[in-house]
Amino acid sequence: MQRFSYIILMFLASISFSQNLEKVGKKDMVKVSGGLNYSSVFYNADGIPNRRQPFTWFLNGNLNVNILM
Repeated sequence: MQRFSYIILMFLASISFSQNLEKVGKKDMVKVSGGLNYSSVFYNADGIPNRRQPFTWFLNGNLNVNILM
């Protein structure tokens, strides 16, 4: 089991990433992006009582910040 752990660690070390230090102090150090989503649902039941609200809306968003990419 210990040998297997060493093999995994060696594999992970070979695919690691580093920072590009040439961009430090320059214009495009930080990149900000994201998205916004709006959706709505209409519900109506006929002949039985409503089991949920007749109108529901959702607003979802995400913010991505990349530093020195």
